[in-house]
Amino acid sequence: MVSVNLMQVSKALAINDKYLEGLSVRGNLELKADDWLKAKDTLKSILQITDGKDNYATLALVSSTIPCTC
Repeated sequence: MVSVNLMQVSKALAINDKYLEGLSVRGNLELKADDWLKAKDTLKSILQITDGKDNYATLALVSSTIPCTC
């Protein structure tokens, strides 16, 4: 299901690669798929577009770098 959703989001981003909602969904799906490197790049691109003013992207990047002690 994640791969199907990623394909749909990719189609939207092919039209507008700065579409913030699309980038946010893609970042979430990449995190859900445990594709940390792609998610990191996606979230960084959101921060670049918003001049670092996207709280979700900032939090997601920080939390993805904190090791789990589970």
